[in-house]
Amino acid sequence: MKPFKIKFKNCTEIWHGSPYNRADLIHTYHKNIKLDYNNDWQDKISWSPNNEFLVLVRWKIIEADPGFSIILLNTKTGEMTESKRIRGCCESINLNDDLFVNYEIFTLIDEGNQKIKYGLKNDTMKITF
Repeated sequence: MKPFKIKFKNCTEIWHGSPYNRADLIHTYHKNIKLDYNNDWQDKISWSPNNEFLVLVRWKIIEADPGFSIILLNTKTGEMTESKRIRGCCESINLNDDLFVNYEIFTLIDEGNQKIKYGLKNDTMKITF
């Protein structure tokens, strides 16, 4: 059973016509959890299989360049850590018990021959406190 609930409200497109959203984060009260409620969140989360950890996606947009960071939260202690900025938009995210985060992003793939190519890319990172 999850220790608390996460909901998103006021979901809007990050840019007009975009499939990626920006939203306010709402969670049921938990004494150790301190999360901003502002609209800097993407509506993507993943719980570890044992529900002890949660990852959330926070937008990190610089000028018109989309990016995000991954927030790892210990649901028992409330301790949080944040990844470095990742360029692109998070398509999906999955957290396992070993705190490896698998994610798929829509990002710049190639700028060769004066053609800019965007696409999906998979990556994995280990997040530690």
